Formats: sequence, structure tokens, C-alpha cells
Amino acid sequence: MLIAGLGLVGCSSPSGAVSVSEGSRVEVHLYDGRAGTMLGLANESHPDWAGIYSRQQPNAALKLAPEDTMAALLGELDELGFMHRAAPGPPTATASVRGFLHVRRGNEDFTLAVPTSNYDPDLLGAFAQMKLLMTRYYQSVAGLQFIDNEQGHRFFEPGR
Repeated sequence: MLIAGLGLVGCSSPSGAVSVSEGSRVEVHLYDGRAGTMLGLANESHPDWAGIYSRQQPNAALKLAPEDTMAALLGELDELGFMHRAAPGPPTATASVRGFLHVRRGNEDFTLAVPTSNYDPDLLGAFAQMKLLMTRYYQSVAGLQFIDNEQGHRFFEPGR
């Protein structure tokens, strides 16, 4: 189901494929509370990301992807029912959730969060599918970043 009014779909082709306009802002973030990790993908043409790979970052969790990759990710999330399950707004405190998937499209935020307890098994199953999808897209995108890692030099020490 494509929901243009909620911002997951900017414009669609006659076939119903999701598209992402060049220069628009699209971000997808996955938080895994069990591992304590956050992954993020953003469209590479948005001006805010122009120098992200050349400026020092606190971590390398955010990668930039082409618009067609972001559109494909949004389309597949839509097929998995993200918009039916997501609540409007950004994610809240991460200590109270097992994990979340957050989509920002322009100035609109939508979050699908799974609580640490008393969760609907159907919600957990849908989240697991979306988590696998996001991980697949994240791993398909290369990203070299300049990060501040005091321990990084240890990788090159003899005996490692």
C-alpha cells in the first residue's frame, strides 16, 4: 500500500514504484537494543550530507546511498507494512525499546518501535523482517568515513 500523504512515498511511477527526488532529505535508521547498535542510510544528494565522508564523525554508522537505492528500500518497507505499524514522530528513549526503525522524509518522522516487554508477536515478526531488509541494504552500500577512534592504531600493531 502506498501512502503519499504520510511522506513515505514522494511520487510514484505508473507501476507504483517509490521514488526519491534528488536533493530531498530521506533517512532510515535502525536501532537494535539487544546489540546496542544504530545503523543509518541517507540519500547522498541532500546538501547536509555533502561533506560527511570528509569530516570527522563520532562513528561510521551513517552511510550515504543513491536515490534509487533509498527509493527501493522505502518501497520494500512499505510492502512489509511499515506505515501501517509506524507512529508519527521521532524515536523516544532507547532503553525502553527492543529496537526501532525510524524513517525521516523531509520534515516528517515515522517510527516503528518494539517495546522490551508486552509486545505483539506479530509486531516483533514484522520488525524482524524490516530489520533484515535494512541490514541487507546497509551492507550493500560502501562507506569510508573519517572517525575519531583512539584505539584504531592498535589494528596495525605487530602480533595482532
